Amino acid sequence: MPPEDAKKRPTDEERQRFMDSIGKLKFLSPKDPGSFVIRRLTKVEYGNTLHDLFGVDPAVAQELPDEVSGEGYLNSLSPLQSEQYLGIANEVLTRILAPDGQPPTAIQKRLFGKAITPRTDFRTTARKTAGSLARSAYRRPPSMAEVDVLMKVFDLALENKLTYQGALRLVLKAILVSPQFLFITPAAEPDQIVCVFP
Repeated sequence: MPPEDAKKRPTDEERQRFMDSIGKLKFLSPKDPGSFVIRRLTKVEYGNTLHDLFGVDPAVAQELPDEVSGEGYLNSLSPLQSEQYLGIANEVLTRILAPDGQPPTAIQKRLFGKAITPRTDFRTTARKTAGSLARSAYRRPPSMAEVDVLMKVFDLALENKLTYQGALRLVLKAILVSPQFLFITPAAEPDQIVCVFP
């Protein structure tokens, strides 16, 4: 039986307004994409990222194991994979950077900036360069702590008598084998982000 107030049914116009308001709730509710999941770049993503950053052939990553469909994607690194990533980083650096003492390549100039002079503040320039390299490779602005780690690599290289260009080469190598490059990681908190030049 119909309810007692059946005569008070909404009009077609009222029903339509109600239906329209339900559609708007989706857009008015807060956006929540869910928790961030850190994941390793796939073989194809890794090769394409190296190509986008440095112009190298994505096939440089062909020796990495394939992600087997249906087998589940392992989001970790084995010791063998770590060695493979290190080998690929060495290969990429050999392809894009001139040997020590040789004139820098065009991409080397783009990555490392202008040649330094005796009046250049080495550490400030190196820090800006490390921050810029990290920003591109990490796909997000690096935190102060991440740039500090890269500067420790730079200092270690200078202590071992590497040239300025050689030290930056080692910094770039450290970036290419870092978890921040091999994995898609969340951005740092806004107060930890370092301002770097693109």
